[in-house]
Amino acid sequence: MRFVIDDGAFREWDTLTPTLDESLSLFGDLLKTFRDNHTPVGLLGGWGSLKVTEQDDLATVLSEHDSIVDKDLRRLLLGLLGKCQIWDDDPSVVVSDDELYVNGSAYQSLGVAYAVEAISESRGVGVLTMFHTGLVGLCDVSSSGFDYELSFAVRPSDCLYFYRSLYALEDVGKEGFFDLARNAFPDLCLAANLNFGSFDGGYALRDLVVQHLSALNDRFSEFYVSESGNSAQISIRIKIDVSIEGGTRSSQRLMAMRDVIFEGRTYRCEWHSKLEPHRNRIHFYPADASTHGKILIGIFTSHLPT
Repeated sequence: MRFVIDDGAFREWDTLTPTLDESLSLFGDLLKTFRDNHTPVGLLGGWGSLKVTEQDDLATVLSEHDSIVDKDLRRLLLGLLGKCQIWDDDPSVVVSDDELYVNGSAYQSLGVAYAVEAISESRGVGVLTMFHTGLVGLCDVSSSGFDYELSFAVRPSDCLYFYRSLYALEDVGKEGFFDLARNAFPDLCLAANLNFGSFDGGYALRDLVVQHLSALNDRFSEFYVSESGNSAQISIRIKIDVSIEGGTRSSQRLMAMRDVIFEGRTYRCEWHSKLEPHRNRIHFYPADASTHGKILIGIFTSHLPT
């Protein structure tokens, strides 16, 4: 399974009021999204006996009428947790009992330890946690004298960091790059003709391409608007070099080389990010209604004529 629940988040709930319901509501939304998408989620066996307050275990808190948790939320969580897969049912699963640190602080969670064990074997496993833990995105984790980056998710959108981490962790080949991209870069549309062979350096540029697609997915649209299309300012904001064609615009022939057909319509991808100063470009078209609010990644190239 690709995701496990952070059982360390089931602690000291009685100290979290009045923020507990908000944190659990987000967690319920997260689990429901996975359930709706038929994505299995792993959970520690015997989860009902986890102590969530000084007096009560999880099963008690989620079933008693005078619980600290809202009634509808209790019912939702009981149903969703009951549908998770028990990851430690497999007798071959071994989890280290060495001390675990997350972002420099000691942390107790067998689910996190399970994910770390997987990463140590170059297998990606992400962790679903709760807002009150303060853990989200790629976090620094250390165990048994080794340091790792582990992906934590509080909301469904946080999972993109996990999918991006798989490229390097599992050394994803070019055959699987674009299949994974749908989850790694959800706010991008990728043209069908994209080909790493068009770069000078080919698939060896994979990690640099992931970096650029991440920046375009996460930040370009926001700063494209706030900086009024000023490429220099946008580049500073999103931390990659992007620009729009300048003198090339005087030639219709050269500009036509930036045209890409997507869903039956022609788009002029005159914006580009620069993987290197003098070669290798990703040409794209900024998001608008016709692209369903997503940036169209139209061309990979060593360099188009100017």
